[in-house]
Amino acid sequence: MQYLQFKSIIALLLFTLPLLGFSSTNGDCIADHQSYQFNIRNTNYTLRYTLSVSDKAPYHPGSKTRPRDGRPAPHNSRFAHDFRLKIDGLVGNTTYKGFEIGNLLLEDTKVKLYFDLKDINNQTISSEMFQHTIQHPREHIAWHYSYDRQPATNNCPIAIKNVTFDFAAQGSKLDRQFRLIDDYVTSLQQVNQYLEALDRMANNGHYHNQVKDNLRLFSDIEKDLNKLRNKNFQELNLDRNSQTDYYARVQRLSNSYDRLSEELPFRLYEEGKAYRASNPQKAREYFELAVKYQPDYRDAWLEIANLEHNRGNIKEYMNVLKQLHQLRESQMPYLIDRAYQWYFAKADLHLSRPGEVDLALRTYDEVERLMCCYNFVSNCSVPVNQQREKAFALISAAQTDAYLQLLSDAVRQAERERYDRAIKLLYEAMDFQRANQQFIPNNEPAVAAAQDIYCMRVDKASYQLRNGRLHHAEEGLFEALNIQKEIGRTVGGYLNMQCRTNIDDTFADLFNNYLEQGNQFLNRSQFNEAKKAYNAANILIKKGVVRNAPDMTYYYSQIAQQKYAWLMDRGEQAYRNNRLNEALTNYEEAANICENNQNTSCNDALAKGLLNSYMKLGQSNERSGQYSSALDRYNKALAVIQRFPPKNEGDLRAQINTARQNTAKILIGNKLAAAETAVKQNRLDAANRLQLEANQLQNQFGLQNDANFAAQQTQLSQDISTQECNNHRRQFTGQLKEAELLMGQKKYLAAATLLQHSIQEYQRFSACLQNLGAAKDQLVAIQPAADYQHLMNEFNTFVKKGRFEPALDTYERASQLYHNQQMAQQFQLTHSDLYDLIQQSSNGYFKVFGAVFYRADQLDRTKYLMRMLANSINAEIYFEELGVQLATIDVKANSYKDKKTAIQIYQMEGYKVYNKFKKAYFKQWRRMN
Repeated sequence: MQYLQFKSIIALLLFTLPLLGFSSTNGDCIADHQSYQFNIRNTNYTLRYTLSVSDKAPYHPGSKTRPRDGRPAPHNSRFAHDFRLKIDGLVGNTTYKGFEIGNLLLEDTKVKLYFDLKDINNQTISSEMFQHTIQHPREHIAWHYSYDRQPATNNCPIAIKNVTFDFAAQGSKLDRQFRLIDDYVTSLQQVNQYLEALDRMANNGHYHNQVKDNLRLFSDIEKDLNKLRNKNFQELNLDRNSQTDYYARVQRLSNSYDRLSEELPFRLYEEGKAYRASNPQKAREYFELAVKYQPDYRDAWLEIANLEHNRGNIKEYMNVLKQLHQLRESQMPYLIDRAYQWYFAKADLHLSRPGEVDLALRTYDEVERLMCCYNFVSNCSVPVNQQREKAFALISAAQTDAYLQLLSDAVRQAERERYDRAIKLLYEAMDFQRANQQFIPNNEPAVAAAQDIYCMRVDKASYQLRNGRLHHAEEGLFEALNIQKEIGRTVGGYLNMQCRTNIDDTFADLFNNYLEQGNQFLNRSQFNEAKKAYNAANILIKKGVVRNAPDMTYYYSQIAQQKYAWLMDRGEQAYRNNRLNEALTNYEEAANICENNQNTSCNDALAKGLLNSYMKLGQSNERSGQYSSALDRYNKALAVIQRFPPKNEGDLRAQINTARQNTAKILIGNKLAAAETAVKQNRLDAANRLQLEANQLQNQFGLQNDANFAAQQTQLSQDISTQECNNHRRQFTGQLKEAELLMGQKKYLAAATLLQHSIQEYQRFSACLQNLGAAKDQLVAIQPAADYQHLMNEFNTFVKKGRFEPALDTYERASQLYHNQQMAQQFQLTHSDLYDLIQQSSNGYFKVFGAVFYRADQLDRTKYLMRMLANSINAEIYFEELGVQLATIDVKANSYKDKKTAIQIYQMEGYKVYNKFKKAYFKQWRRMN
């Protein structure tokens, strides 16, 4: 099973439920049952709850109960109500992958109740909200509300606005549970697939040409088995049998895998031998797999060794010998001798070719490394050293000439300013010389050559510095330093080389040039370029090539201060020219500098520039009707005060808050107006979204109690509710007309199905639908005809599938319903007699089972159908079936003493197929007795 296909496991589910038309019961001034549906992961859920509000009663502080005996309340007393909300249940019409998760959804859900307190004129005095977090699905939620006596004198001044349930708080928990369910289903499917594959492998006699597929299966099981064992599904609260079944399957998988994997190496070895001559590469693959599953399989290791020797892959051959040596293989002396002979032959070939003596030496080294260190044989190095002496004699003769030639080439390349090539050749010569001695004396030609190359490189760098090519000069100086250090390491100490140009002075000049370059860029307000130049100078300090260097903090501080002043000047110019966005960009960058650089302080001009720019932009947005943008600008202006508090902070904050609130009022009004337009256009989703946005803005800016907005919100909620009712009424009426059309076409089953679906779908909107009761009555009226057509559909399905016995029973039930309900008179339906239908059928087997059907009480009809079948093409087949079926009935009835007496009632001597019938009848009789 795939993991969940959507990257977000559960979205924010916020359902706002308008509660209208409450009726008073049980002494409560408000009491009603409510239910609604929502969808999670393609599963529909219905939430049912009961809300009640008690009658008004005097409030007695400190008392757990309140008198209801009608005594007058004392002067200036308070009144109180008890609010009660009970979750009756949360059920789903389907489960998610077999798991019931309905109650899980309610835990940690937040419920909020919004209501108004009304006076005797039904005018809103105040709006209140209660909230509670549900801990248990069956929890009783209670709130206590008290208020002054004077504002409300009627018995039930409470008006419920809405109730909301917010499922978002438990999103992470639901996400974890869903993933755990998916993991359980996926893991169980994986175990079952592996078990089926191993069972097929065991039943099919193992492997053959499917070896690679089987190996892939073994590899997958080996990789997944521990994971499957360690799965923990206790959090899902599975019943004990389900958990036991899962782990039992995992154990059975482990046992099957262990048993089959023990046989695997031998099968792989035999498969490899079959390919040994025709396809060595494929044979090696099988041998390698054999030793993978059985590391001590010596026969397979020997096969691999022979294959690698034949290929000339001596390194791999030696690796195989290590394995065989550990396994104490008896053929080791022979196998080692083959390796000696191969290496010595290869070395002799190198010695016979000019310039390949070093390759011969490497070959001897390889023999010693691969064979002698593993103690394959004793005195391993003796024959190797005897062979190595031949190579040394050839090498010593050519060493001097080669060494001097490398030095000469190095100096020549340096003279042509090919320093990289010159240094490479110099190092090659020095490495060549070090092969025979640990250090090179100072009077060696290599030291003189290095001196020449070093001085050429320093002189070249000094020249580049004088011509303003600072980076090239820096690169050359560090190359010279590397040469100096390498020579010092080679000759056994640091060698201070003297040239016409001193390298330390050149580094000092380079450092000063970088500083001067940075100062020039800074004077031209090229701040990024100035920073790069100062960074280059700072790197020289960090690498330790500049002595008595100044503190670079001063130079970086100069960049920050000058850039800050430059940005402030550009910001002021842009503001004066009404280029407000450009001014803001400069001011914000200046603010970042002064906040992040301790040597640069923010001045009042910066705060003033930011504040004025944001306010002016907000006013401009407001004039052009961009109220959301204006609000954003005002919010940022408020943030400026918090970043850079001015002296008159209180006045500025009040001014900005006034602008924010005024803009918010306009924006709220616009959203409510747009919501009203959306209602008129029947775009209720848009209307609800706009109303929610308006509510959020009211809460954000403290406008919850604004009388104008409250009236608009109430009217908007009523308009949305009314439009929803109209929509439901139109849709339901359309479905009723469609049902009437189906009834006119005598399609009663389709009409009943449509009516039943419509009634269920719109049951919760019964207050909007006046004709819901009529639809229920219509459904009851046509239900008999629908049941009849349902039975006839079942009958036809049984006949098509060849299930004639249930087909005949179903037709009889349909016939009884047809006659009892008088379908012909009431619904103008026609119905054929079963016997007529059987006779007219072209299906021979239908007639066979029809004859059997009438055997019980209408034998004449059975005989007539048998005579009809006797003239058909497949009569012999039909009569053999008849013999079996009728004999079975007669034996069970126990009405006849013997088979010959019983069969006489079916006498048909004039028909050829009677003997076939008789033979099948007697055979079945004997079988049952």
